[in-house]
Amino acid sequence: MDQRAEFEKIKKEFKAKYPDDDRLALLLLMDGDAFRGAGDSLGAEKSYKEVISRFPSKAEDALWGMAWMKYGSGSYGEALEYFTQL
Repeated sequence: MDQRAEFEKIKKEFKAKYPDDDRLALLLLMDGDAFRGAGDSLGAEKSYKEVISRFPSKAEDALWGMAWMKYGSGSYGEALEYFTQL
């Protein structure tokens, strides 16, 4: 099993057992960062937005990731919205 598939398996199991645990937010942030690094903006956005909506105490890191992803893609208006929320 490749690393990505193994990570997805672990994340899914953790999410099923501990859906409100702040450590899930950390897994989602890692996921978002990995997607962003691989150029998968849709995957990154999904992970970051889940953190923002479900884990307010960890939202700052997700907002930062979203802001830089939007800025890097030239979506400056959207980037500004995320930076402003910080």
